Amino acid sequence: MTFNPRRLFRGILAVAVGATVATAWPVVPASAGPKPLPPPPFTTTIEPANPDSPPTGPPAVDLTAACVRSVDGGQLEAVFGYDNLTPGSVFVPLAPDLPVPNSSHPNVIVRFRDDGAVGIQDLGPQVTLFKPGPDPHAFAVRFTPQEEVAWQVDVPAQDQSGAWTVTVYPHLDARCSKGVPDRFAVVQQFRQRIPQFANRVLTGDPEHIVAYDIRQGVDTVRVACSSGGEPLTPIVRFGWPVGMNVGPVKVDYRVSVVLSGGTTVYEMTEASERPVADIFQEVRWLGPIADVTARCAFGKKVVQSNVFWAEVAGGGFLIPTIVDGLVVGFSGSQNAPLGTRLR
Repeated sequence: MTFNPRRLFRGILAVAVGATVATAWPVVPASAGPKPLPPPPFTTTIEPANPDSPPTGPPAVDLTAACVRSVDGGQLEAVFGYDNLTPGSVFVPLAPDLPVPNSSHPNVIVRFRDDGAVGIQDLGPQVTLFKPGPDPHAFAVRFTPQEEVAWQVDVPAQDQSGAWTVTVYPHLDARCSKGVPDRFAVVQQFRQRIPQFANRVLTGDPEHIVAYDIRQGVDTVRVACSSGGEPLTPIVRFGWPVGMNVGPVKVDYRVSVVLSGGTTVYEMTEASERPVADIFQEVRWLGPIADVTARCAFGKKVVQSNVFWAEVAGGGFLIPTIVDGLVVGFSGSQNAPLGTRLR
């Protein structure tokens, strides 16, 4: 199914047909008529990811393509974007990042060669996190004049009834304007460690704990740069829920996350460790979350990405073990239900 240029989906395509009425219209010179509309910058196809069980709702995200431009070396570059039609973020990982490795390709760049060959690029420069609203210039893909490119994503339905395979094809005659960024930096994957105790201070006989910190951290991060860019260390701001039983720290800004159980406010800071305020009380958290900004160097110029909303689904706690009025250890847990997103 090919629709041009906006989102339609199988089973919910309505066509309005009006009655024909004979009317005498005045003759208007051609020069006074409206100017023809420019050609659309892209074409999309939308089909069920599972043809045996098509979703009942439309895709949560539209894929878009802004334009195509000529770049150095006789190559072309297509600039892709998206429009998330829902109030929450949508994350579609790349195939190497799936929890269970398999043959699925949920988010790929497709290359069509003049000789008929088709290539699937798992680890391209594409984005994986679709934040609410439009982002017309999310990343760029280079290709040769002997190729055509497309971006294909298995987009969940708005009603969570399944997924649609959405493919967007840029039109070569849609040229880029001066307002389109020249280079891009993209965070594709960020795995965050759950909070854990650190820097215990021991004293006394019997030995016991009199102070300790809570530490967050980074397991892995992957950044994609436009052609010619070198990834730099990303900027990470860790989220600490207000009222988490930790000591004060310099806060860059605060984030409010609205869930069914209420609103949680996070203090966002580059500090990855904070002292526990009262060691005799438990420490609880939701998430955790982090805001990650990729940085790519293009010579002396550094390009930053849009902020990537990282998170660990669920929540956890640390409870002190108290014996004879002394803290001698901890017990803890992290509950991470699948399919739950905070933002």
